[in-house]
Amino acid sequence: MRKYSIAMVAACPFPANHGTPAAIREMSQELARRGHTVRVVTYPLSDNIPISGVAIDRVCQIGFNRMINVGPSYQRLIFDFLLIFKLMQVVRRHQIDIIHAHNHEAALVAGIVGRLSGLPVIYNAINTMIGELPSFGFIRPRALAVGLAKLLDYATPRMADAVIADTAELHRFLLDIGVAPERVTTINSGVCPEMFASGDASKVRGRFACANEPLIIYTGTFDEFQGLDYLLAAFRIVHQHDPLAKLLMVGSTINPTHRSKYARMAKKLGVASRVTMISCALEELPDFLAAADIAVVPRPESAGIPTKLLNYMAAGKAIVSFEKSATILENGKTGRLVAPATAEGLAEGLLASSQIVIWPWNWGGMRGASYSDVLTGAASWSKSKEYTIRYARNRWPTVIGCTVGRGGQPRCETRNPLNQSFSGNCFKVFRNFDPPFPEKKVRDGPTIQTKQTKFLLSPYVTDE
Repeated sequence: MRKYSIAMVAACPFPANHGTPAAIREMSQELARRGHTVRVVTYPLSDNIPISGVAIDRVCQIGFNRMINVGPSYQRLIFDFLLIFKLMQVVRRHQIDIIHAHNHEAALVAGIVGRLSGLPVIYNAINTMIGELPSFGFIRPRALAVGLAKLLDYATPRMADAVIADTAELHRFLLDIGVAPERVTTINSGVCPEMFASGDASKVRGRFACANEPLIIYTGTFDEFQGLDYLLAAFRIVHQHDPLAKLLMVGSTINPTHRSKYARMAKKLGVASRVTMISCALEELPDFLAAADIAVVPRPESAGIPTKLLNYMAAGKAIVSFEKSATILENGKTGRLVAPATAEGLAEGLLASSQIVIWPWNWGGMRGASYSDVLTGAASWSKSKEYTIRYARNRWPTVIGCTVGRGGQPRCETRNPLNQSFSGNCFKVFRNFDPPFPEKKVRDGPTIQTKQTKFLLSPYVTDE
């Protein structure tokens, strides 16, 4: 199996204890385990989380803030700009074969460097900007944020040669905005189930004095798009039916403003005494999930797979979620899915699931082993076929052939290497997003064939 040198572009703190950085960390470590060389190009900010087998290249620190926050900021905009030069440096020094970008900012950076260097770019699409950017309130008026989000959703996938869509729904979204079908492959995100095999529920239940009380848990950020207002309103209804029920809201990174907002909301709803908001380190997460009876995803809609959902599945929890945020689950079999997205519907799902928890013989296969097919099939990096992509090489940096490079492996050569005219390469960056497929020469044994084609490589060849 050919081994590749991969530059992972992470426009976020890395490693960090929340969704996207966690997914990048697991993907990078798995690729490194399979023998690929992986370098993560990222921000200067990070949590104290171990990562093995992966090199990390960071941009320089700008500004005084060293706290990890989720969402847009002026500091992040500077970091994103610096990522262009850092990625270019990594490409020059380390003979990179493939640039793999995660989320919109990283894909834009990778698209620019890919066009300057002639390297193939893969965009890992796990969300839409229209589903998140307006909710942060960073750009005002809101109409401007909506317009920018739509522009980014349209332009970003066109900066890449191939797109990995996290879900079938995201795949359809990309096709609906005109991305060529041959560029898009659906590959679900994954999680390492072994991480959650040894969670100790007694640590958490003893800590919060809820030995025998029904415990509902939410894990993740406290941003507006996560739907925590739905969750608190739903929990008020649950509390009216079962005064002993307790809600544990566990955040890896909790913005103080968000904490205050939801604390006030809980007090206004009359459930503050039964709601606990707490930060959690990554190594503590298995214990928190082991302690919970029900795990909830209150986000009304998610184009991708929320990382919290995969964690819940790996921990074998009863899951209640709005239907459009858990499309990989089957209602009544692997989770309780609620539609439409209302607080009353979410409360009904929580109450129905709590009855199943109390009388486990009515469980009906909604827990534990029922997730195994999903976790080790469509969503697990532990199996070989989950990270396969037929690489659609359909942009204009013309490939003139594959020659034998280092290690006896074929290596692509292009007509526009980094030492070519900078102005000429800049022109290529801003050309029409969908140019004609170039004619290229492909070496086939002792002969060279010339043909018009969309495919050059299958970069992430699976283990056999």
